Amino acid sequence: MGKRIWSILVAIALLTVGAVACAEQLPSPTMPTLVEAEVAGFGSVALKEDFVIQLVAETETAAAVLTEVQEFVETEKIAKYFDEESMAAAVEYLPEDYNVENLMLAEVYELMVINYVVEYGDASATFEFAVEYPDDAILLGMVGIVNSEAVQKDAPEITWFPVQAEANEGRVQVMVAQELLEQITDSEAAIFVLLQDQK
Repeated sequence: MGKRIWSILVAIALLTVGAVACAEQLPSPTMPTLVEAEVAGFGSVALKEDFVIQLVAETETAAAVLTEVQEFVETEKIAKYFDEESMAAAVEYLPEDYNVENLMLAEVYELMVINYVVEYGDASATFEFAVEYPDDAILLGMVGIVNSEAVQKDAPEITWFPVQAEANEGRVQVMVAQELLEQITDSEAAIFVLLQDQK
């Protein structure tokens, strides 16, 4: 009887370890469905109140990408999900000689930019997620522009662009260039993926 109980406890322990290992590659299940950014602009024109950058979880596009990413990270590192060109460009926003295979999935949302005008120039968007990120966290943002003809597919065709992401007092500040803001505004849909170091 004692051996049987011991075997059951060992099996439960192994399942728990496996669940934790899988969770390292998945976004928090408690993530909010809407995250509105605190926005700052760098152009010559003051921002109007109707200019909004927000992240939305419960959309068809976000759900399709999240499902695809979750299935991918079951067997591969998240860095390999993105094309080589976009990951090569991402080096600019990571520590020198950093191994991108140390990155794991942190957040997945649809990214919405509302009432942006080019005179605003580049912008920063500061998000507060369910998880607080320490100031020394190694983070990388990836913005995906969804092919308008592929939105209804289970796995949308996406062009990815790396963006600088830094933790500040638990929140995450993302820098988005004017050109990318224009593309997001003109696109059918856009996706934001936050990656973080596994430590």
